[in-house]
Amino acid sequence: MRQTTFALAATVTAALICGASCLVQPQEVFSWKEMEFAWPSKEAMDEAVKSGEYIRENNLPLGIDRWKDKLFVTVPRWKAGVAASLNYIDLSTANTTSPLTPYPSWMANKLPKEGEHPPEDHVVSVFRAFVDSCDRLWVMETGLADILGIPHQVTSPAIVIFDLNTDKVIRRYQLKPEDIKGDDSFFANIVST
Repeated sequence: MRQTTFALAATVTAALICGASCLVQPQEVFSWKEMEFAWPSKEAMDEAVKSGEYIRENNLPLGIDRWKDKLFVTVPRWKAGVAASLNYIDLSTANTTSPLTPYPSWMANKLPKEGEHPPEDHVVSVFRAFVDSCDRLWVMETGLADILGIPHQVTSPAIVIFDLNTDKVIRRYQLKPEDIKGDDSFFANIVST
């Protein structure tokens, strides 16, 4: 009887806490019909559309995290035409349809061409990002493009850690074969505590 009463009390307490916090109505802050990016120029955007590097309807946001006035937004490369996978919105100048700015740069988010050695800060496809208390951004870089189309492993999966004060890579740990269960392993999340 005691265990049942405790379980019931815990359930009611949890429901009351949830009920109280649920009284606060969610507020829409951002809303897009299609994702927009802060392109270097209109010509750059037009060229990306023309070449198929940017297909508006294939850009779907997934993960978010915040650091100071930056809201990080991930856009995995589910399909071809994703302009940039790791992005942010400057909250100090944001409006409801603020464009995404590639992080740490456009070049870092560009898919490397066959045989091209990408820069250390490159990202191909990121699902989730995590900001820690030491001003670091952790991302699990899948290295996989066009996941729902014709999947292409552009680079090896890696954990990439950025210093948010300098926007530079602190560490890039490329997963080794012994870190991976098999060829069908897929890494999307970074664990946070």
